[in-house]
Amino acid sequence: MDRPTEELPAQPWEPGRHRRPARQRRDLRPLLSAAFGGVAGLGLFLLVHRGLADDAYITLSFARNLALHGEWAVTPGLPSNTATSPLYVLVLAAVAVFVRSPLVALGIVLAASTAVISLALTAVARRSGWAWWAGPLAVALLVSSPLMAATVGLESFLLLALLAALLWALQGQRTVIAGLLCGLVVLCRPDAGVFAVAAAAAVFVAAWPDARRAIGRVVAMAGLAVAVLIPWATASVVMFGSPIPDTLAWKTAQTQGLAGTHYHTAILLFLDRWTSATTLTLTLVVIGIIALLGWIQLAPAHPATILIGGGAVTHAVVMSMLDVPPFAWYYAPVVAGSVILAALGAAALLPRRRGMPRFGIAFGVPLVLIAAGASSFVYAHQWQQAIPFHANYATAAEYAAIAAVIPDGATVETAHGEIGAIAFFCADRCRAVDPLSDPGRLAPVIEQQLEKPGPGGAVLRVLYRKWSPSEPAPAQLRTVSTGPDGPGFPIWSGFGGPGHLNFERT
Repeated sequence: MDRPTEELPAQPWEPGRHRRPARQRRDLRPLLSAAFGGVAGLGLFLLVHRGLADDAYITLSFARNLALHGEWAVTPGLPSNTATSPLYVLVLAAVAVFVRSPLVALGIVLAASTAVISLALTAVARRSGWAWWAGPLAVALLVSSPLMAATVGLESFLLLALLAALLWALQGQRTVIAGLLCGLVVLCRPDAGVFAVAAAAAVFVAAWPDARRAIGRVVAMAGLAVAVLIPWATASVVMFGSPIPDTLAWKTAQTQGLAGTHYHTAILLFLDRWTSATTLTLTLVVIGIIALLGWIQLAPAHPATILIGGGAVTHAVVMSMLDVPPFAWYYAPVVAGSVILAALGAAALLPRRRGMPRFGIAFGVPLVLIAAGASSFVYAHQWQQAIPFHANYATAAEYAAIAAVIPDGATVETAHGEIGAIAFFCADRCRAVDPLSDPGRLAPVIEQQLEKPGPGGAVLRVLYRKWSPSEPAPAQLRTVSTGPDGPGFPIWSGFGGPGHLNFERT
């Protein structure tokens, strides 16, 4: 016979005795990191959106025409293959469909990019047992950097968001995500393919010494990256006859550079023309080099060392070999890579226990000072409505005034060398043409590049085998530079000083 179950004696209720178990406190640090990144990006946009680089307005024109008219074009009615970053145009256009303004879309995408950068770097730091504020510190340095401010409107911050997410995926050995992100990195900027190669190297090192596993992961990641690229490459061949943007032929044909200097020879020129901005930028790069040397010594196999450090160095070497002009945004991967390595290094050096090592103080204090100094510099430049490293012939406001007097329905050839802002402010009222907006005007340059001997010309001939030249669009007016004392509209350049721009009939 079973023993009867004994009933528990009734117990009087006492305060706190029957309280529900306390809920685990939610960690708000990732949310705070993302929020800080988004607010910082939005603040940078509000600071510089009136004085973007002329090339940024080319991208904005692409996004506006795609969102509002369904055309891949700088100038309505002239489809062109000169968007260096197809992914960035697609992202901007997708947002512009809803907000109906490419400039507002730019602010949203910039804020989202800096939020992702901060969140991803915070996740990387926390997974490694470092201080969580690595992400916010990196974003603070990025948005206050004069050079990074000069890239607003271009794809640099979107590229950095992809690289930060790729670093997070590599650290967690998420091969599928890493492969997809590698494809997006190349779609964001073709020359950023060096970072995809660096990511493959990081995957290989992480899986070594199991050679079969290492090779299998690299092949899988490469296959996923190619799968991401195939749709756009196919569409580009169908529409334009080439899977790559025509800007490759255009930029490599600009052998004159900027005042005779190129990517690897422009430091002295920059120091002479933009002393404060260049000094602040070089200081960050020097700190980044020191950080990279530390990463190589202490954690050579860490994904940050291989992807960010190795990728940035390789990118600088490749751009130097291509002998491209020294545009500010070409230096963004090196500067941003320096910032990321320095921020992660600082987070690793500063322990969570009380007290701070002397080396940590010596490492962290300069970063804070640079952030403060660069912020002041960026803010001061906004009064001139021009970004730091402003090398365009005129400010955006001056180009807007020039575009306002172009007759309705007229087509103007921007023969003075810049089209972005004039095309953007013309909108649907008038048309601006030059080699970057009119395939007919770019055709002679492409033909010249295709005739080059050597492996470079051979590769281009393969890529452009479906391409055929077209006739240039007729124009009624042409812009001409008339110098400081000439007739026309007054313009100002941070590089060349004051001048005038006028129209002549073609």
